[in-house]
Amino acid sequence: MRRFAVVLALLAAALTYTTAAGADPSHNVNAPLTFACDNGQSVVINPGTVTNQSRQAFVISSDGTISSTSIFVLNYLALSDSTGTLVLINSAPGLTSQGLVTCTTDLGGGITLTAKGFFTPAA
Repeated sequence: MRRFAVVLALLAAALTYTTAAGADPSHNVNAPLTFACDNGQSVVINPGTVTNQSRQAFVISSDGTISSTSIFVLNYLALSDSTGTLVLINSAPGLTSQGLVTCTTDLGGGITLTAKGFFTPAA
């Protein structure tokens, strides 16, 4: 009886893992955004999954010299509308004098997303 309980528990665990591993992650993906940057370039950036809590986004394409294999590393992220600005990330504010790029995109409804950071070199 004890052996049967152990086998049943292992079978249940295996089925649970198989179901979780085969799950469709497409519901967890953010849509790419097109940003206009103060360096004169426009870039399409994929912010990753909804659960991506890092400070990086992935460049898909650009109309200039930024490589599609670059990563945009953020040190500032904010939402703005007619009532003010909500700062979501402001890490290492002292970097502002070191040539960070500011990129913005319109999210609709009068809301603007502003990101400041740097682009990694091409891989």
